[in-house]
Amino acid sequence: MEHGSPFRNVKAFGAKGDGSTDDTVAIREALLSGRDDIYSTKQPALVYLPPGTYKVSDQLRMYFYTHMVGNYKCRPKIVLAPGSGAKTLIAGP
Repeated sequence: MEHGSPFRNVKAFGAKGDGSTDDTVAIREALLSGRDDIYSTKQPALVYLPPGTYKVSDQLRMYFYTHMVGNYKCRPKIVLAPGSGAKTLIAGP
């Protein structure tokens, strides 16, 4: 799966999903890949989170035409790291 593809697996961007690694940067890169800026995109994005626990240390922003999905039979979890200071996990642009 290429980084410019509309289908993005967060693990291709370096996310571990092991519950202890901070996956914030990898998930943000997957969400931002292929964008001109935060309000436009060349094509819609489908960001896939394989089963696992993804620890993040800051808010994740959802952008125009971007969807995050996982496997409904073995759902991924996104958890906010203790002491992160963020009040919400996911926010709009």
